[in-house]
Amino acid sequence: MKINLKEKLNKLSEYLFVNDYKCIICNREIVKNSRYSMCDKCLKSLPYITHSCNICGESIEQGNLCLNCKRTLPSITKNISVFDYTNPIDKLVYGLKYGNKKYLAKYLSNFMVDKFLESDLNVDFIVPVSMHRFRLKERGYNQAELLCDSFKSLNIEIKYNLVERIVNTVSQTSLPREKRLVNLTNVFRVLDKKQVKNKNILIIDDVYTTGTTVGEIAKVLTKAGANKVYSLTLCHSVYEVPMYPAK
Repeated sequence: MKINLKEKLNKLSEYLFVNDYKCIICNREIVKNSRYSMCDKCLKSLPYITHSCNICGESIEQGNLCLNCKRTLPSITKNISVFDYTNPIDKLVYGLKYGNKKYLAKYLSNFMVDKFLESDLNVDFIVPVSMHRFRLKERGYNQAELLCDSFKSLNIEIKYNLVERIVNTVSQTSLPREKRLVNLTNVFRVLDKKQVKNKNILIIDDVYTTGTTVGEIAKVLTKAGANKVYSLTLCHSVYEVPMYPAK
């Protein structure tokens, strides 16, 4: 039997004792096991969203809706995000998503659980954003699924295989905003519509950028009979919205 040394080392790194006693941002030692594995200084410096759009969750200075939602309402009932997608959270997400740092998920998902409890959303079950089987094989794991782990403590059912991605699209991160809005059209399907009918569903993902991913999943869930479809993401992208009239 051939031993995959790289795989063994990666797995070992997830469980090293140091992860619970060193800050995952600055690497300083922390005095005790932390729920977030961060020192107090780094915790205070995080780009928390304090005032947000009532629909998409984007950080805004005043009012109830961002400029995008004033022009076109998303397909999602409501999105909630914990942080602006800026330093240092963006580096942690990159490490989780592309750097095989799967151990980060358990700490980052605790922030999401806290935000969920603050929101007082009433949901029947959770659906992580799915990956196409080819992309999953290439990466080896789905970061959205890993971010669901801390929700198991709330005794909310997580349906990992309810929504399937049936088209292996180009990565959203490689596309400009205009193309992101159409890249994911008709790429998801619900595998068992009976489980969806009249249910309130929470979608989990790492980053809300244009809202296309969660929006397309919300569309197929609503079409299958869902009552309300919410989403919760760790981060919300920060970008300038062009000041032109809606068409």
